[in-house]
Amino acid sequence: MIVHLTGKLFHKSPTYAVIEVGGLGYDVKISLHTFSAIKTLETCQLFTHQYIKGDVHTLYGFASMEEKNWFLHLINVNSVGPRTAMTILSSLSPLELGQTIINNQV
Repeated sequence: MIVHLTGKLFHKSPTYAVIEVGGLGYDVKISLHTFSAIKTLETCQLFTHQYIKGDVHTLYGFASMEEKNWFLHLINVNSVGPRTAMTILSSLSPLELGQTIINNQV
């Protein structure tokens, strides 16, 4: 399991980043929240979750452990997969998500 990556940002866009670590480029899916945190950086550390379904392996990256933990909570909810979780995390910061849940806001 890949827990985090630290390296040069080879490419970054609002939905994914390519991080070069030891000569290898890792394609990491990211939220808009994480993109905002790394968009001006040349190097960074992302906390990651490797999602495996069938023969598809996808790496999701987060600027903070808090965001990663929310992702893990969200994908454990019925009918919420990784893409839906990333959409939620792109719409709300981890703090806003927590407040929304605590206040029972739909």
